[in-house]
Amino acid sequence: MPWLELSAITGPLAKMGVDKAFTSLSRSEAVIKARRRLGLPAEPQAGDFEAIYRHALVDWGMFKPEAVLDFFRDERIYQAFRRAWHENNPQILQTEAGEVVRWAEEFGAFRGLEYDPRREIAAFTAAFDLIVDYTRTAAEARHDGDMSRLEGKMDEMLAMVRQRTPAGAGPAAIGGDVIFSGQFHNVIINLLSQLSHTTQGAGGFGGPTPPPLPPLDEDGRPPLPDPGSLPPRSRPVYGRNPLFTGREDELRDLARRLLYDPAGTPAVISTGIGGIGKTQLAVEFAYRFGRFFAGGVQWVSLADGDPAVVGAEVADCGALMGLWSPGEDVALGLAEKVARTAQAWRGAEPRLLIFDNCEEPALLARWRPAGGGARVLVTSRSDDWPAGFAALAVPTLPRAQSVALLREYLTPAGRAEPPAALDEVAAELGDLPLALTLAGSYLADSPSIRVARYLDDLRRVGPLDHLRPRDGATAYSWTTHDLDVARTFQISLEGLAPATRPPDAAARLVLAGATCLVPGEPFPWALAAGMVEAGDDAPLPDAAVRRLLALGLLERAGGGRLRLHRLVAAFAARALAGDLDAARAAVEGAVISLARQQDVRRDPRPIREWMIHFRHVTDSAMEATPPPRCAAIWAAT
Repeated sequence: MPWLELSAITGPLAKMGVDKAFTSLSRSEAVIKARRRLGLPAEPQAGDFEAIYRHALVDWGMFKPEAVLDFFRDERIYQAFRRAWHENNPQILQTEAGEVVRWAEEFGAFRGLEYDPRREIAAFTAAFDLIVDYTRTAAEARHDGDMSRLEGKMDEMLAMVRQRTPAGAGPAAIGGDVIFSGQFHNVIINLLSQLSHTTQGAGGFGGPTPPPLPPLDEDGRPPLPDPGSLPPRSRPVYGRNPLFTGREDELRDLARRLLYDPAGTPAVISTGIGGIGKTQLAVEFAYRFGRFFAGGVQWVSLADGDPAVVGAEVADCGALMGLWSPGEDVALGLAEKVARTAQAWRGAEPRLLIFDNCEEPALLARWRPAGGGARVLVTSRSDDWPAGFAALAVPTLPRAQSVALLREYLTPAGRAEPPAALDEVAAELGDLPLALTLAGSYLADSPSIRVARYLDDLRRVGPLDHLRPRDGATAYSWTTHDLDVARTFQISLEGLAPATRPPDAAARLVLAGATCLVPGEPFPWALAAGMVEAGDDAPLPDAAVRRLLALGLLERAGGGRLRLHRLVAAFAARALAGDLDAARAAVEGAVISLARQQDVRRDPRPIREWMIHFRHVTDSAMEATPPPRCAAIWAAT
């Protein structure tokens, strides 16, 4: 297929405003008429919202059904854009336009059309932002020289189009009226795509045009494309893990938030405990959906937090984006490279920025761009981000996916284990992906060790000791993260400073107390907070719980409940052994207090939600010699 170089045509046109309408465009004859009637008035002036909105609607609306265009002519949508633009607050658009979107979905405004209102708002917003950007930066059009060069290139283009037009093709090949204005280069690219799927040359704007975003399925979910290559100008820190298993729901959720929701949506924070696979999920998303971000996928680790270290990674993104020449690379300082990259990130071009291992909102605010077309994905152990961020908790794997992950290691080694045996292994490891990876690698390396024997060793020695990486083992970290499960949790525990921070001292007590509950089972927030004696510091109990959430040592379980993963519980019981006596007393006191509170209401339903913990704590108290609190616990109910 021949390549059609458009940059020489689109370059001058991008600098000029084109506001003459053309209708009844067909293959070659209508294009000739359009060229002869071409006028070159000024672009919309900066600050003229109505003109900018009109240009955006005309450019973006090419080939759109009338029902879709009428949606953006709706006064509510128009005013939402106006207020968001004047106040420089994308949240206004998200809120007000969201109400119209829900109305359109409920009443079927796009009924019979394969169009999704949220996707169309995102696409139109990108076009609107791009025109705003041009109004800020365009110089005066140099009409004479540009027009002369344009005439020659248009003739070349028409010749190419004639060659590629099938014999006998008529005006019906492109239906409906088409309006050209504003960014005329987009119109030409779309025209050629409609005519004969002609590919834009590499010298065009920003390299190859990304594929169109596929429509949502009948259940309103984004489709799941196969893994592919990252787009040009990307900074891929990690390669794709070929053994990645499951997570279809999480990938679709990320796609909806980062691709289909309107521009200006908050950063998506992928949260979870150590070893849950947050970074792996981000890598998989990049290789499946990165192709839809024309500006590429740029990956920056914030684990260190040092401005110089992070700045070097940001500068590396700028180099791969081609923001300076190889000759300039030596002359430019780090600060200038970071500034140029940050400026590019604030542009209108859609791109995906992944900030890995970011635990503090202030650190994210230091590096993420304000405005522009960039979408931001963050991985974090912290589950205590302020309101306004879009948190996406990454859970443990569903049991079927855990078993499938184990098989990814065992099948190539020729081991066909029964599902029930692998189910037991997954249950013992709490479906934690890191632990499953180590278990699968060990069993693949040890064909003479039966699964039943492996389970006995796990239970006898303890999973944390048995899961330690061994010399000569083939377990491989595709993200270069530590494969030692205990060390992964130790990093989180070391984030507590109990000697200097009262909330951290209380958090340590709550963590130790949570090990006295049934591992892996949800329990009420009030039960955790009840382990702390607040005294004169009323916020202290809640602050202690939030500290554990922020360090990835506790998880939210929905409905105001928390969960301590069974492997975190095993680690904490060992690491905090000296605190367990005080912790048991605190747990028993919290159980008594919460049970009495709920008993006063004479409603047994709340206590049923944590009855498993009530019985476990009671049984543990009765085993003590003498049983100090069991009578009081039973008396509470």
